[in-house]
Amino acid sequence: MTAASLESKHREEYTRRLKRAMARNQFIAPLLEADKRISAVQTTHELIALISDEDADMRSSAVWLLGRIGGNEAAKALGRVAEYSDDPDLRASAADAMSCIRTKQSGAILRRLLTDSPIEKVRERAASSLRFHKATPATTDALISVLLNRSETPYVREMVAEALQFHPEGKVVPAVEQVLDDPAPTVRYWAISALSYTKAVHLIQRLEEIARTDHAEASDPDLNMPDYMPPKVSEIAAEVAERIRRNVTQLE
Repeated sequence: MTAASLESKHREEYTRRLKRAMARNQFIAPLLEADKRISAVQTTHELIALISDEDADMRSSAVWLLGRIGGNEAAKALGRVAEYSDDPDLRASAADAMSCIRTKQSGAILRRLLTDSPIEKVRERAASSLRFHKATPATTDALISVLLNRSETPYVREMVAEALQFHPEGKVVPAVEQVLDDPAPTVRYWAISALSYTKAVHLIQRLEEIARTDHAEASDPDLNMPDYMPPKVSEIAAEVAERIRRNVTQLE
């Protein structure tokens, strides 16, 4: 048997072991450590191939692991899945997995998914992943444009509002001011929450008024628990007003 055929046989066995480990929900690191002959790039290629596996759980596991392994090749592969897969759930999972790949390329892909994907869950997961990426001007501007777009669904815009929490105050505060009267309670709730680390003293009076009057519940559609008590907009408004006061006091 030639060296090339031995390597091919080895790679086939490696793929089988990788699939078995994924099927058993085992962590991939020990398998990677045990086999020094497979480079990180080759491992990424193996996982990219498994994205097309006939088993839906295997496809999901491959997407998850690509996010953990990271790198530009993984980011490009996940971007292709998020944009073109026939499986909407897999597309959303790919956008979610890119939260762990915090590169410029991954950030650009997520911004494109946030603004252009036709699938609501993908746009929401892209916004969620951007919470873990650097607050670049391009990302800040993309998030704000979606927050202010009232034709976008509240499900996406509430995640965008949450993602803005650690972005520059000079851009976030004016944007949040424009949605304090948004029709969706969840958008109002998370927009107010985004003010938590600011020094927006001029909004304290407005927040205190909201705390007295806006008792709408910010229900989370992803939480389906019998004892779940949705938070109220009034509660976060009172809390954030006090936080802003503390933020200013700490600087004096």
